[in-house]
Amino acid sequence: MADSICCVIADKKNVKKIKQELEKRNILHSKYRITKMDPNTCAIPVSTDKCSVENNLQTDLLPSFKEQQAVQYLNADELLCSKVITPRDALVQKLEGFFKTKTEICENERNRILQQVPHKWEIHGDMLLLPRDCLTNAFWETGQKELWEIFAKVLKVKRVAVMSRVQDNMIRTPKVALKLGADGWVKHVDNEIIYSYDVTKCMFSKGNITEKMRIARLDCREEIVVDLFAGIGYFTLPYLVKAQAKKLYACEINPDACAALKKNLGLNHVDESRYQILQGDNREVCPKNIADRVNLGLIPSSSLSWATACHALNQAKGGWLHIHENVDSGANALDSGTGSDAILQDHITNAGEFEICQHVVKTEFVPCRDGLDVTDSEPPEDIELETSTLSEKNKAGPLDTEVVNKERDLSITYEKSKGMSVDNYVFPECNDLERENRNLVRDCYKGKLSKHKCVVWQAFVDDMLSKLKSYLPPLWKVTLRHIEFVKSYAPHVDHLVFDIECRPISDQLL
Repeated sequence: MADSICCVIADKKNVKKIKQELEKRNILHSKYRITKMDPNTCAIPVSTDKCSVENNLQTDLLPSFKEQQAVQYLNADELLCSKVITPRDALVQKLEGFFKTKTEICENERNRILQQVPHKWEIHGDMLLLPRDCLTNAFWETGQKELWEIFAKVLKVKRVAVMSRVQDNMIRTPKVALKLGADGWVKHVDNEIIYSYDVTKCMFSKGNITEKMRIARLDCREEIVVDLFAGIGYFTLPYLVKAQAKKLYACEINPDACAALKKNLGLNHVDESRYQILQGDNREVCPKNIADRVNLGLIPSSSLSWATACHALNQAKGGWLHIHENVDSGANALDSGTGSDAILQDHITNAGEFEICQHVVKTEFVPCRDGLDVTDSEPPEDIELETSTLSEKNKAGPLDTEVVNKERDLSITYEKSKGMSVDNYVFPECNDLERENRNLVRDCYKGKLSKHKCVVWQAFVDDMLSKLKSYLPPLWKVTLRHIEFVKSYAPHVDHLVFDIECRPISDQLL
Protein backbone atom coordinates (compact mmCIF):
# COMPACT_ATOMS: atom_id res chain seq x y z
CA MET A 1 0.00 0.00 0.00
CA ALA A 2 1.28 3.46 -0.90
CA ASP A 3 2.51 5.81 1.84
CA SER A 4 0.39 8.69 3.18
CA ILE A 5 1.99 12.09 2.78
CA CYS A 6 1.05 15.13 4.83
CA CYS A 7 0.10 18.02 2.54
CA VAL A 8 -1.00 21.61 2.86
CA ILE A 9 -4.06 22.05 0.66
CA ALA A 10 -3.81 25.68 -0.40
CA ASP A 11 -5.54 28.12 -2.68
CA LYS A 12 -3.39 28.52 -5.78
CA LYS A 13 -2.93 32.25 -5.01
CA ASN A 14 -1.13 31.34 -1.76
CA VAL A 15 1.01 28.45 -2.99
CA LYS A 16 4.17 30.47 -3.58
CA LYS A 17 4.10 32.12 -0.12
CA ILE A 18 3.38 28.84 1.68
CA LYS A 19 6.14 27.09 -0.23
CA GLN A 20 8.62 29.79 0.85
CA GLU A 21 7.57 29.44 4.49
CA LEU A 22 7.91 25.66 4.37
CA GLU A 23 11.38 25.99 2.81
CA LYS A 24 12.43 28.32 5.65
CA ARG A 25 11.37 25.64 8.15
CA ASN A 26 13.11 22.98 6.05
CA ILE A 27 9.99 20.81 5.98
CA LEU A 28 9.10 20.99 2.27
CA HIS A 29 9.04 17.41 1.03
CA SER A 30 11.99 16.62 -1.27
CA LYS A 31 10.53 13.53 -2.91
CA TYR A 32 7.22 14.95 -4.10
CA ARG A 33 6.27 18.08 -6.02
CA ILE A 34 3.41 20.53 -5.57
CA THR A 35 0.45 18.84 -7.24
CA LYS A 36 -2.63 20.51 -8.70
CA MET A 37 -5.78 19.03 -7.15
CA ASP A 38 -8.41 21.05 -9.03
CA PRO A 39 -8.51 24.38 -10.90
CA ASN A 40 -8.31 26.39 -7.65
CA THR A 41 -6.28 24.35 -5.16
CA CYS A 42 -2.91 22.62 -4.91
CA ALA A 43 -1.40 20.06 -2.54
CA ILE A 44 2.01 21.06 -1.09
CA PRO A 45 3.78 17.92 0.26
CA VAL A 46 5.48 18.28 3.64
CA SER A 47 8.04 16.06 5.35
CA THR A 48 6.16 15.51 8.60
CA ASP A 49 6.06 13.24 11.63
CA LYS A 50 2.29 13.19 11.76
CA CYS A 51 0.30 15.12 14.36
CA SER A 52 3.05 17.20 15.96
CA VAL A 53 4.12 18.81 12.72
CA GLU A 54 0.53 19.02 11.50
CA ASN A 55 -0.44 20.95 14.62
CA ASN A 56 2.56 23.21 14.19
CA LEU A 57 1.47 24.05 10.66
CA GLN A 58 -2.07 24.86 11.71
CA THR A 59 -1.14 27.05 14.65
CA ASP A 60 1.99 28.72 13.33
CA LEU A 61 1.85 28.91 9.54
CA LEU A 62 -1.67 28.76 8.21
CA PRO A 63 -3.31 31.51 10.27
CA SER A 64 -0.96 34.01 8.63
CA PHE A 65 -3.04 33.75 5.45
CA LYS A 66 -6.51 35.18 5.06
CA GLU A 67 -8.01 32.27 3.14
CA GLN A 68 -8.58 29.09 5.12
CA GLN A 69 -6.00 26.46 4.30
CA ALA A 70 -6.21 22.78 5.25
CA VAL A 71 -3.80 20.00 6.15
CA GLN A 72 -4.56 16.45 5.18
CA TYR A 73 -2.93 13.18 4.31
CA LEU A 74 -2.89 12.10 0.66
CA ASN A 75 -1.93 8.81 -0.90
CA ALA A 76 1.57 9.09 -2.39
CA ASP A 77 0.20 7.82 -5.71
CA GLU A 78 -1.84 11.02 -6.01
CA LEU A 79 1.25 13.23 -5.91
CA LEU A 80 3.81 14.08 -8.56
CA CYS A 81 7.32 12.82 -7.91
CA SER A 82 10.11 15.40 -7.76
CA LYS A 83 11.97 13.56 -10.46
CA VAL A 84 9.84 12.86 -13.50
CA ILE A 85 9.97 9.12 -14.11
CA THR A 86 9.97 8.30 -17.80
CA PRO A 87 8.24 5.17 -19.10
CA ARG A 88 11.67 3.65 -19.67
CA ASP A 89 12.71 4.42 -16.06
CA ALA A 90 9.55 2.75 -14.79
CA LEU A 91 10.22 -0.23 -17.06
CA VAL A 92 13.80 -0.62 -15.83
CA GLN A 93 12.66 -0.42 -12.19
CA LYS A 94 10.16 -3.24 -12.72
CA LEU A 95 12.68 -5.33 -14.65
CA GLU A 96 15.26 -4.88 -11.88
CA GLY A 97 12.78 -6.43 -9.47
CA PHE A 98 12.17 -9.27 -11.93
CA PHE A 99 15.87 -10.02 -12.34
CA LYS A 100 16.48 -10.10 -8.58
CA THR A 101 14.47 -13.33 -8.55
CA LYS A 102 16.76 -14.84 -11.19
CA THR A 103 19.64 -16.00 -9.05
CA GLU A 104 21.27 -17.76 -12.00
CA ILE A 105 22.02 -14.36 -13.60
CA CYS A 106 25.01 -12.58 -12.09
CA GLU A 107 24.88 -8.86 -11.35
CA ASN A 108 27.17 -7.85 -14.23
CA GLU A 109 25.12 -9.84 -16.72
CA ARG A 110 21.91 -8.37 -15.28
CA ASN A 111 23.24 -4.85 -15.77
CA ARG A 112 24.21 -5.61 -19.36
CA ILE A 113 20.71 -6.89 -20.08
CA LEU A 114 19.07 -3.84 -18.49
CA GLN A 115 21.24 -1.50 -20.55
CA GLN A 116 19.58 -2.96 -23.64
CA VAL A 117 16.09 -1.81 -22.64
CA PRO A 118 15.19 0.44 -25.60
CA HIS A 119 14.71 4.19 -25.28
CA LYS A 120 12.03 4.27 -27.96
CA TRP A 121 9.39 1.94 -29.37
CA GLU A 122 6.17 1.98 -31.35
CA ILE A 123 2.64 1.35 -30.12
CA HIS A 124 0.04 0.25 -32.66
CA GLY A 125 -3.38 -0.04 -31.06
CA ASP A 126 -2.88 -2.29 -28.04
CA MET A 127 0.41 -3.73 -29.32
CA LEU A 128 3.92 -2.70 -28.32
CA LEU A 129 6.59 -3.06 -31.02
CA LEU A 130 10.13 -3.19 -29.63
CA PRO A 131 13.19 -2.58 -31.84
CA ARG A 132 15.28 -5.73 -32.24
CA ASP A 133 18.57 -3.84 -32.56
CA CYS A 134 18.51 -3.06 -28.83
CA LEU A 135 17.61 -6.52 -27.53
CA THR A 136 20.73 -8.40 -28.63
CA ASN A 137 21.43 -10.40 -25.45
CA ALA A 138 20.50 -14.08 -25.76
CA PHE A 139 18.32 -13.72 -22.67
CA TRP A 140 15.73 -11.74 -24.64
CA GLU A 141 15.38 -14.61 -27.10
CA THR A 142 14.46 -17.03 -24.33
CA GLY A 143 12.51 -14.48 -22.31
CA GLN A 144 9.66 -15.92 -20.25
CA LYS A 145 6.05 -14.79 -20.60
CA GLU A 146 6.38 -13.03 -17.22
CA LEU A 147 9.09 -10.79 -18.71
CA TRP A 148 6.91 -9.58 -21.58
CA GLU A 149 3.97 -9.13 -19.23
CA ILE A 150 6.06 -6.53 -17.38
CA PHE A 151 6.49 -4.60 -20.63
CA ALA A 152 2.75 -4.83 -21.28
CA LYS A 153 1.74 -3.71 -17.78
CA VAL A 154 4.14 -0.77 -17.51
CA LEU A 155 3.45 0.53 -21.02
CA LYS A 156 -0.29 -0.19 -20.80
CA VAL A 157 -0.68 -2.57 -23.75
CA LYS A 158 -1.98 -6.11 -24.15
CA ARG A 159 0.40 -7.51 -26.75
CA VAL A 160 4.16 -7.31 -27.26
CA ALA A 161 6.21 -7.98 -30.39
CA VAL A 162 9.87 -7.54 -31.29
CA MET A 163 10.62 -6.14 -34.74
CA SER A 164 13.69 -5.93 -36.92
CA ARG A 165 14.57 -4.20 -40.16
CA VAL A 166 12.21 -4.68 -43.07
CA GLN A 167 13.56 -7.42 -45.33
CA ASP A 168 15.27 -6.04 -48.42
CA ASN A 169 13.08 -7.83 -50.92
CA MET A 170 10.46 -6.82 -53.47
CA ILE A 171 7.64 -7.36 -50.96
CA ARG A 172 9.35 -5.40 -48.14
CA THR A 173 8.34 -8.11 -45.65
CA PRO A 174 8.59 -7.10 -41.99
CA LYS A 175 10.45 -9.31 -39.52
CA VAL A 176 8.36 -9.34 -36.35
CA ALA A 177 8.23 -11.93 -33.57
CA LEU A 178 5.11 -11.96 -31.41
CA LYS A 179 6.11 -12.37 -27.73
CA LEU A 180 2.79 -11.79 -25.99
CA GLY A 181 -0.66 -12.09 -27.54
CA ALA A 182 -2.57 -14.37 -29.87
CA ASP A 183 -2.20 -12.59 -33.24
CA GLY A 184 -0.57 -9.62 -34.94
CA TRP A 185 -3.62 -7.78 -36.28
CA VAL A 186 -3.88 -4.17 -35.15
CA LYS A 187 -5.83 -1.04 -36.07
CA HIS A 188 -4.44 2.43 -36.47
CA VAL A 189 -6.25 5.69 -37.30
CA ASP A 190 -4.57 8.49 -39.26
CA ASN A 191 -6.53 11.59 -40.28
CA GLU A 192 -9.82 9.77 -39.62
CA ILE A 193 -8.79 6.88 -41.91
CA ILE A 194 -8.71 3.36 -40.46
CA TYR A 195 -5.73 1.13 -41.25
CA SER A 196 -5.88 -2.52 -40.18
CA TYR A 197 -2.93 -4.86 -40.73
CA ASP A 198 -0.99 -7.83 -39.38
CA VAL A 199 2.35 -6.50 -38.12
CA THR A 200 3.98 -9.88 -38.68
CA LYS A 201 3.13 -9.75 -42.40
CA CYS A 202 2.77 -6.10 -43.42
CA MET A 203 4.69 -2.92 -42.67
CA PHE A 204 3.28 0.43 -41.62
CA SER A 205 5.05 3.78 -41.25
CA LYS A 206 3.59 6.35 -38.89
CA GLY A 207 6.17 8.84 -40.14
CA ASN A 208 4.31 9.28 -43.44
CA ILE A 209 1.33 11.02 -41.84
CA THR A 210 2.27 14.49 -43.16
CA GLU A 211 2.46 13.19 -46.72
CA LYS A 212 -0.84 11.33 -46.35
CA MET A 213 -2.49 14.53 -45.15
CA ARG A 214 -0.97 16.45 -48.04
CA ILE A 215 -2.41 13.95 -50.52
CA ALA A 216 -5.75 14.09 -48.70
CA ARG A 217 -6.05 17.82 -49.49
CA LEU A 218 -6.08 17.17 -53.24
CA ASP A 219 -9.27 17.38 -55.28
CA CYS A 220 -9.22 14.21 -57.40
CA ARG A 221 -12.95 13.90 -58.04
CA GLU A 222 -12.45 13.82 -61.80
CA GLU A 223 -9.14 11.97 -61.80
CA ILE A 224 -7.98 8.42 -62.47
CA VAL A 225 -5.19 7.56 -60.01
CA VAL A 226 -2.66 4.71 -60.09
CA ASP A 227 -0.88 3.72 -56.88
CA LEU A 228 2.09 1.60 -57.89
CA PHE A 229 2.99 0.49 -54.34
CA ALA A 230 -0.37 0.36 -52.59
CA GLY A 231 0.58 -1.78 -49.58
CA ILE A 232 -2.23 -1.83 -47.04
CA GLY A 233 -3.49 1.49 -48.40
CA TYR A 234 -1.01 4.06 -47.07
CA PHE A 235 -1.80 6.46 -49.93
CA THR A 236 -4.60 4.55 -51.67
CA LEU A 237 -6.97 5.32 -48.79
CA PRO A 238 -6.25 9.09 -48.61
CA TYR A 239 -6.78 9.32 -52.38
CA LEU A 240 -10.13 7.52 -52.18
CA VAL A 241 -11.49 8.60 -48.78
CA LYS A 242 -10.29 12.21 -48.61
CA ALA A 243 -9.23 13.32 -52.11
CA GLN A 244 -12.25 11.49 -53.56
CA ALA A 245 -10.46 9.98 -56.56
CA LYS A 246 -12.94 9.00 -59.27
CA LYS A 247 -11.20 5.65 -59.81
CA LEU A 248 -8.00 4.17 -58.39
CA TYR A 249 -5.91 1.24 -59.55
CA ALA A 250 -3.92 -0.21 -56.63
CA CYS A 251 -0.88 -2.31 -57.61
CA GLU A 252 0.62 -4.47 -54.86
CA ILE A 253 2.92 -7.48 -55.04
CA ASN A 254 2.41 -8.76 -51.46
CA PRO A 255 -0.71 -10.96 -51.18
CA ASP A 256 -0.95 -10.31 -47.42
CA ALA A 257 -0.93 -6.56 -48.05
CA CYS A 258 -3.60 -7.01 -50.73
CA ALA A 259 -5.82 -8.81 -48.19
CA ALA A 260 -5.31 -6.02 -45.64
CA LEU A 261 -5.98 -3.37 -48.31
CA LYS A 262 -9.28 -4.98 -49.28
CA LYS A 263 -10.27 -5.13 -45.59
CA ASN A 264 -9.33 -1.47 -45.08
CA LEU A 265 -11.33 -0.32 -48.09
CA GLY A 266 -14.34 -2.01 -46.51
CA LEU A 267 -13.67 -0.52 -43.07
CA ASN A 268 -13.57 2.94 -44.66
CA HIS A 269 -16.76 2.32 -46.69
CA VAL A 270 -15.21 2.80 -50.13
CA ASP A 271 -17.52 1.61 -52.92
CA GLU A 272 -16.04 -1.29 -54.89
CA SER A 273 -16.77 0.47 -58.18
CA ARG A 274 -14.17 3.15 -57.37
CA TYR A 275 -11.12 0.90 -57.10
CA GLN A 276 -9.41 -2.17 -58.53
CA ILE A 277 -6.69 -4.12 -56.71
CA LEU A 278 -4.05 -5.51 -59.09
CA GLN A 279 -1.91 -8.11 -57.31
CA GLY A 280 1.56 -8.58 -58.74
CA ASP A 281 4.66 -6.69 -59.89
CA ASN A 282 3.46 -3.26 -61.00
CA ARG A 283 5.76 -3.45 -64.03
CA GLU A 284 3.60 -6.32 -65.24
CA VAL A 285 0.07 -5.54 -63.96
CA CYS A 286 -0.14 -1.74 -64.13
CA PRO A 287 -2.61 -0.42 -66.74
CA LYS A 288 -1.24 1.89 -69.45
CA ASN A 289 -2.49 5.17 -70.93
CA ILE A 290 -5.06 5.77 -68.20
CA ALA A 291 -3.82 7.85 -65.25
CA ASP A 292 -4.14 11.52 -64.40
CA ARG A 293 -1.91 10.92 -61.39
CA VAL A 294 0.58 8.18 -60.39
CA ASN A 295 1.86 7.64 -56.85
CA LEU A 296 5.24 5.92 -56.35
CA GLY A 297 5.40 5.49 -52.58
CA LEU A 298 8.32 3.09 -52.23
CA ILE A 299 11.52 3.78 -50.32
CA PRO A 300 14.49 3.66 -50.36
CA SER A 301 13.88 4.12 -54.09
CA SER A 302 10.99 3.81 -56.55
CA SER A 303 13.23 4.27 -59.61
CA LEU A 304 12.68 0.74 -60.95
CA SER A 305 9.08 1.76 -61.67
CA TRP A 306 9.65 5.22 -63.14
CA ALA A 307 9.14 3.90 -66.68
CA THR A 308 5.97 2.06 -65.59
CA ALA A 309 4.63 5.29 -64.09
CA CYS A 310 5.30 7.24 -67.29
CA HIS A 311 3.54 4.59 -69.39
CA ALA A 312 0.54 4.64 -67.03
CA LEU A 313 -0.08 8.35 -67.70
CA ASN A 314 -2.88 9.34 -70.05
CA GLN A 315 -1.00 9.73 -73.34
CA ALA A 316 -3.42 12.33 -74.67
CA LYS A 317 -3.16 14.83 -71.81
CA GLY A 318 -0.44 13.61 -69.42
CA GLY A 319 -0.61 14.03 -65.66
CA TRP A 320 1.32 14.02 -62.38
CA LEU A 321 3.97 11.77 -60.84
CA HIS A 322 4.60 11.74 -57.07
CA ILE A 323 7.99 10.06 -56.70
CA HIS A 324 9.28 8.99 -53.26
CA GLU A 325 13.01 8.61 -52.66
CA ASN A 326 15.32 8.15 -49.70
CA VAL A 327 18.13 10.49 -50.64
CA ASP A 328 21.56 11.00 -49.16
CA SER A 329 22.97 14.51 -49.10
CA GLY A 330 26.53 13.25 -48.65
CA ALA A 331 26.94 16.18 -46.27
CA ASN A 332 30.13 14.96 -44.61
CA ALA A 333 31.97 14.58 -47.88
CA LEU A 334 30.58 17.73 -49.40
CA ASP A 335 31.01 20.04 -46.43
CA SER A 336 34.55 18.85 -45.77
CA GLY A 337 35.56 19.37 -49.39
CA THR A 338 36.31 15.68 -49.96
CA GLY A 339 34.40 13.19 -52.03
CA SER A 340 32.43 15.74 -54.05
CA ASP A 341 34.60 15.19 -57.13
CA ALA A 342 33.72 11.51 -57.00
CA ILE A 343 30.02 12.33 -56.78
CA LEU A 344 30.14 14.68 -59.76
CA GLN A 345 32.35 12.31 -61.74
CA ASP A 346 29.93 9.44 -61.02
CA HIS A 347 27.09 11.54 -62.41
CA ILE A 348 29.10 12.45 -65.52
CA THR A 349 30.48 9.02 -66.39
CA ASN A 350 27.16 7.22 -65.77
CA ALA A 351 24.87 9.75 -67.42
CA GLY A 352 23.34 7.16 -69.73
CA GLU A 353 23.00 4.33 -67.22
CA PHE A 354 20.24 3.49 -64.78
CA GLU A 355 21.07 4.54 -61.24
CA ILE A 356 19.20 5.07 -58.00
CA CYS A 357 19.01 8.62 -56.69
CA GLN A 358 21.42 9.05 -53.80
CA HIS A 359 22.49 12.68 -53.87
CA VAL A 360 19.77 15.13 -52.88
CA VAL A 361 20.04 17.72 -50.17
CA LYS A 362 17.66 18.55 -47.33
CA THR A 363 16.71 22.20 -47.41
CA GLU A 364 13.71 24.48 -47.66
CA PHE A 365 11.39 23.41 -50.46
CA VAL A 366 9.36 25.23 -53.07
CA PRO A 367 5.52 25.09 -53.00
CA CYS A 368 3.99 23.60 -56.12
CA ARG A 369 2.25 25.81 -58.65
CA ASP A 370 -0.97 23.95 -59.35
CA GLY A 371 -0.43 20.51 -57.90
CA LEU A 372 0.04 20.03 -54.16
CA ASP A 373 0.20 23.58 -52.86
CA VAL A 374 0.54 23.43 -49.09
CA THR A 375 0.98 27.15 -48.54
CA ASP A 376 -1.47 30.02 -48.44
CA SER A 377 0.74 32.38 -50.41
CA GLU A 378 1.06 32.48 -54.18
CA PRO A 379 4.06 30.39 -55.32
CA PRO A 380 6.80 32.27 -57.15
CA GLU A 381 6.30 32.26 -60.92
CA ASP A 382 9.93 31.57 -61.79
CA ILE A 383 10.23 28.24 -59.97
CA GLU A 384 9.95 25.82 -62.86
CA LEU A 385 12.53 23.15 -63.52
CA GLU A 386 12.17 21.92 -67.09
CA THR A 387 13.81 18.97 -68.78
CA SER A 388 15.10 19.13 -72.31
CA THR A 389 16.37 16.58 -74.77
CA LEU A 390 19.59 14.85 -73.82
CA SER A 391 22.71 15.35 -75.87
CA GLU A 392 23.07 12.79 -78.65
CA LYS A 393 25.99 11.16 -76.83
CA ASN A 394 24.00 10.71 -73.63
CA LYS A 395 21.05 9.30 -75.60
CA ALA A 396 23.30 6.59 -76.96
CA GLY A 397 24.08 5.26 -73.48
CA PRO A 398 27.37 5.17 -71.53
CA LEU A 399 29.84 7.76 -72.72
CA ASP A 400 32.71 6.64 -74.93
CA THR A 401 36.36 6.99 -73.96
CA GLU A 402 36.78 10.35 -75.69
CA VAL A 403 33.90 11.87 -73.77
CA VAL A 404 35.05 10.36 -70.47
CA ASN A 405 38.50 11.88 -70.97
CA LYS A 406 36.86 15.21 -71.77
CA GLU A 407 34.85 15.03 -68.57
CA ARG A 408 37.95 14.08 -66.60
CA ASP A 409 39.38 17.39 -67.76
CA LEU A 410 36.16 18.95 -66.49
CA SER A 411 36.70 17.25 -63.13
CA ILE A 412 40.09 18.93 -62.91
CA THR A 413 38.38 22.25 -63.61
CA TYR A 414 35.89 21.47 -60.86
CA GLU A 415 38.78 20.67 -58.50
CA LYS A 416 40.28 24.10 -59.18
CA SER A 417 36.92 25.72 -58.48
CA LYS A 418 36.89 24.74 -54.80
CA GLY A 419 36.56 27.84 -52.66
CA MET A 420 34.95 29.79 -55.49
CA SER A 421 31.34 30.92 -55.57
CA VAL A 422 28.57 28.70 -56.94
CA ASP A 423 28.31 30.97 -59.96
CA ASN A 424 31.85 30.01 -61.02
CA TYR A 425 31.37 26.24 -61.05
CA VAL A 426 31.97 24.55 -64.39
CA PHE A 427 29.41 21.95 -65.51
CA PRO A 428 29.23 19.67 -68.55
CA GLU A 429 28.28 21.37 -71.81
CA CYS A 430 24.54 21.92 -72.10
CA ASN A 431 21.96 23.70 -74.20
CA ASP A 432 20.03 26.79 -73.16
CA LEU A 433 17.15 24.90 -71.53
CA GLU A 434 19.50 22.73 -69.48
CA ARG A 435 21.45 25.82 -68.42
CA GLU A 436 18.21 27.52 -67.39
CA ASN A 437 17.28 24.40 -65.43
CA ARG A 438 20.55 24.51 -63.47
CA ASN A 439 20.31 28.23 -62.87
CA LEU A 440 16.79 27.82 -61.49
CA VAL A 441 17.95 25.17 -59.03
CA ARG A 442 20.77 27.43 -57.92
CA ASP A 443 18.49 30.46 -57.56
CA CYS A 444 15.72 28.55 -55.77
CA TYR A 445 18.06 27.46 -53.02
CA LYS A 446 20.38 30.45 -53.01
CA GLY A 447 21.81 30.95 -49.56
CA LYS A 448 20.61 27.52 -48.40
CA LEU A 449 23.14 25.17 -50.00
CA SER A 450 26.88 24.86 -49.81
CA LYS A 451 28.75 25.01 -53.12
CA HIS A 452 29.18 21.23 -53.17
CA LYS A 453 25.59 20.52 -52.30
CA CYS A 454 24.45 22.82 -55.08
CA VAL A 455 26.57 20.89 -57.58
CA VAL A 456 25.17 17.56 -56.40
CA TRP A 457 21.59 18.89 -56.47
CA GLN A 458 21.91 20.24 -60.00
CA ALA A 459 23.44 16.97 -61.21
CA PHE A 460 20.61 14.99 -59.65
CA VAL A 461 17.88 17.17 -61.19
CA ASP A 462 19.49 16.84 -64.62
CA ASP A 463 19.60 13.07 -64.26
CA MET A 464 16.10 12.51 -62.85
CA LEU A 465 14.25 14.69 -65.34
CA SER A 466 16.27 13.35 -68.27
CA LYS A 467 15.40 9.77 -67.36
CA LEU A 468 11.73 10.53 -66.98
CA LYS A 469 11.72 12.29 -70.35
CA SER A 470 13.33 9.27 -71.96
CA TYR A 471 10.38 7.11 -70.83
CA LEU A 472 7.78 9.47 -72.33
CA PRO A 473 6.77 10.13 -75.95
CA PRO A 474 8.74 12.73 -77.91
CA LEU A 475 7.86 16.41 -77.40
CA TRP A 476 6.63 16.09 -73.82
CA LYS A 477 7.39 18.67 -71.16
CA VAL A 478 8.49 17.36 -67.75
CA THR A 479 8.38 19.93 -64.95
CA LEU A 480 9.39 19.56 -61.33
CA ARG A 481 6.76 21.55 -59.40
CA HIS A 482 7.51 20.81 -55.76
CA ILE A 483 9.75 18.85 -53.40
CA GLU A 484 8.23 17.70 -50.11
CA PHE A 485 10.40 16.75 -47.12
CA VAL A 486 8.76 13.87 -45.21
CA LYS A 487 11.28 12.83 -42.55
CA SER A 488 14.94 12.06 -41.83
CA TYR A 489 16.21 8.56 -41.17
CA ALA A 490 19.80 9.55 -40.44
CA PRO A 491 21.85 12.77 -40.35
CA HIS A 492 22.07 12.87 -44.15
CA VAL A 493 19.32 10.50 -45.34
CA ASP A 494 15.99 12.16 -46.05
CA HIS A 495 12.68 10.86 -47.36
CA LEU A 496 11.62 13.26 -50.11
CA VAL A 497 8.67 13.35 -52.51
CA PHE A 498 9.03 14.92 -55.96
CA ASP A 499 5.84 16.29 -57.57
CA ILE A 500 6.42 16.19 -61.32
CA GLU A 501 4.02 17.34 -64.03
CA CYS A 502 4.30 15.60 -67.41
CA ARG A 503 2.37 17.00 -70.39
CA PRO A 504 2.45 16.83 -74.19
CA ILE A 505 3.86 20.13 -75.40
CA SER A 506 0.64 20.84 -77.30
CA ASP A 507 -1.12 20.93 -73.93
CA GLN A 508 1.23 23.55 -72.51
CA LEU A 509 1.18 27.33 -72.68
CA LEU A 510 4.41 27.99 -74.49
